[in-house]
Amino acid sequence: MEKYNKIIRNFIENVWNNKKVELIPEYISKKYVAHTLGKGGELRGIESVKTNILNCHSKYKNFKIKIIEMIGE
Repeated sequence: MEKYNKIIRNFIENVWNNKKVELIPEYISKKYVAHTLGKGGELRGIESVKTNILNCHSKYKNFKIKIIEMIGE
């Protein structure tokens, strides 16, 4: 399980917190779909994830995700 936790931590730190959106294909499939709250209701594919991350950072200048605890089986 630690292997998967490390992948998630790296994704959050590299892609979300450090805005390295060029790394998204290392973590997310081209066929990725996320059902979300808000306008549109879903993200489809790498470009939509990239746009979502960059939009979030443009709206919230000091945006960071902090993982406090991870639970897995």
